[in-house]
Amino acid sequence: MLSPKNEYIGKAVETVYQLSQEEKIRMQCEAREDYYRAQRGWQGMLDEQKDRLREMDHLLAERDVMLRAKEDMLKEKDHILTEKDSIIQRQQETLKVASSKYDELLAWAKEHGFES
Repeated sequence: MLSPKNEYIGKAVETVYQLSQEEKIRMQCEAREDYYRAQRGWQGMLDEQKDRLREMDHLLAERDVMLRAKEDMLKEKDHILTEKDSIIQRQQETLKVASSKYDELLAWAKEHGFES
């Protein structure tokens, strides 16, 4: 080979080798920086998504509370309506009895000559 015989060629070969090694190291450093930059980007997106999920969980919890309150109000209204239905039923029964007595009284009045 020529490099051992010629000192300049040997130094040139060594310099080229050193430069190529430095270029490899520089490329590795750039690749590492790109990787870390990408990782930070992904981590930022993940953090944003986690924040959104926490916010959505909070909103869902608030809605659950509101729904439970509405369900309680509906149960109370159902109870009130049941009580009112019961009152109406008793009043209808009272009216039937009163109507029946009125009809009996009206029939008695007709029998005894008290027509209106």
